[in-house]
Parts: sequence; structure tokens; C-alpha cells
Amino acid sequence: MIKQVLEKLEQIQFGLLEQFKESIGNKMKDLVNNYHIAPTEPFEVATIYQMIRELAIHENENPEDIDLTVDDLEAAIGGSYGIGVPCFTIYAPNHEIVGFALCHLNFGSWQGVSLYLEDFYIRKEHRGGGLGKSVLRYLAGYAVKHNYRRLDWGCFLDNESIGMYRHLNKYGVIEQTNWSCFRLSDDKLEEFAKGA
Repeated sequence: MIKQVLEKLEQIQFGLLEQFKESIGNKMKDLVNNYHIAPTEPFEVATIYQMIRELAIHENENPEDIDLTVDDLEAAIGGSYGIGVPCFTIYAPNHEIVGFALCHLNFGSWQGVSLYLEDFYIRKEHRGGGLGKSVLRYLAGYAVKHNYRRLDWGCFLDNESIGMYRHLNKYGVIEQTNWSCFRLSDDKLEEFAKGA
């Protein structure tokens, strides 16, 4: 009985994998070591959302503090806010989702439109083999294809990837050391807007 159930599950999995390949396979681009990347599809949003929660834990934050919902994320990626938020899903060779790159557009008065990498996450067991650099190279190509003038991203100083980012300086990546970022959010944003 258990053997029959396992065989049936294997058939279902194979069928789902074939459907997956048909629906998204032509959009996939190769990365290093048989990993792939493609624009995020609606059926992947819940998995991306779960990884956003994993990212919060990785950054020593409480995932319960995330106000964004799965519906919010799906609406943003789908363009419900007037422009689609570029989001890319990273797949292992077995087509398991193992990471994502969530971006948005920036505009600068000197160079115009640029691509900003807001969140970049690869599950731990898939790090260290050049996948991160390969994803950045893909995003650089995406920016070039869309005539964006820059690819920007930030990184916590204690992030283990900072060494890889610094190593990219041979490609012209510049670490901004004379720049501070400021944030006003939540209740304080509303309070400041009201002049309180």
C-alpha cells in the first residue's frame, strides 16, 4: 500500500514538473551549476513570501513584524500599483525554489532610471558556489536590456556576502562609503507628515 502511494506521488510530482516546465521553462535563464532564474509567476508568490520571512530571521528580525501580506506582494509583482515590481525566482537544478531577487525602479536626476535590488535571498544550503554572483550578473543584464543606467543594492555590514560584493570592484562595483541612508516609516511617518 505504501509503495503504491509513493509511486502515485512520484507520478503526480513528475506531472507537476512537466506542467511547470511547459508554463515557465521558456522564460528561464541559466545560471551557474545548472541553477536557473525567471521572472516570478503568481503561483510562486507564497513561496517568495515565506522566504521573505526567512530573510527576516536571517537578519535577526522578527518575521511577525512584516506588514506585507501575500496578497500585497502578488499585487505589487503583478502591476496592480501601476507598475510591476521586478521579482525573480531562483531555482535549483531540480526546479525547487531556493531564492529570489526583489527589485524596484529608482530615478536619479543625473542618470535617470536605475534598478534597485531591494531584497536578495538564497537559502543557506545553496550559497557559496557562485550562485549569488551569477544572479547579480543576470540582474545587470536585465538592467542593460531595459536601458536602466545602474544596478544598486545595499548590504548590512555584517552580511556574509559583503566580501563577494567587495570582490566585484574589479568589475567597477563601487562601495558607497560617503553616503548615509535614512528611513521614516510606520507611525513616525504619519506623525511627521501631520507636523506633530
